[in-house]
Amino acid sequence: MRQYLKFAYYHPYLTYQPEQNIGHFVTPDGKDARNQLKDMERRLWLLGREAYYYINDFKNKEDFDTIYKNHLDFTANMRKSICGRSDVKYTSEETGLEIKPDINDIDEYTVLLLAKKFIDRADNKNESMLDLLLVGFAFYCLRCIDDALIAECLNRYEGTFYVVEATKALCECRAIESSEELKNRERLEFSIRGANARHAENRAMKEHVFNWCDKNMLNFSSMDNAAEEVARKEVKVAFRTARSWIGQWKKERSASTT
Repeated sequence: MRQYLKFAYYHPYLTYQPEQNIGHFVTPDGKDARNQLKDMERRLWLLGREAYYYINDFKNKEDFDTIYKNHLDFTANMRKSICGRSDVKYTSEETGLEIKPDINDIDEYTVLLLAKKFIDRADNKNESMLDLLLVGFAFYCLRCIDDALIAECLNRYEGTFYVVEATKALCECRAIESSEELKNRERLEFSIRGANARHAENRAMKEHVFNWCDKNMLNFSSMDNAAEEVARKEVKVAFRTARSWIGQWKKERSASTT
């Protein structure tokens, strides 16, 4: 298994940093690589740009490299954890059979997929773990683009494989983000429904207080006394709310008689 410590063909931060607004790859030493690959470059650049923006913003290249190294460490620890479990199996692409992962053989993409499977099955979703997986798939996509570019330069057939791997990883990023957007949308709709229900209840109680005032207000010497009676016996609201509603009732009735 290849151990990645750096990007060999291009550097994602130098290539996709927003302030430069460039449309080509930049090598790790900062040199322009736009003329080296003409056919594949544009499509791979667009693929990488989307993957890059799934990762948090970076102040400089050093920050990117540090976070990237932390990601590699996280993935290595996850690989150990998954391979150490007796209940973990995955389908081998070579044989189509379910096998137990081997720590020396399982690739990073499979590690991330297995981790995602565990999170999806959990009753309570771990939001921070989903964020780590999103970043993990994005980094894997960027690195596969690096491998595809290298393979193209060397006229090696593996380039197509890495393009497919990069695309698969980006699809996982989109799926995770879509799932999060759906959950956020459901939370918003739930809160809106709750707010509408509370407003409907308040409107009903307010209407009840107005009707009560029409029938009983003449029996009270002040609005404060009436509000105390309303809050104590008629509706479950604070004295201040009852007093406000009675004040509004009085204004509306005064306006209707003038």
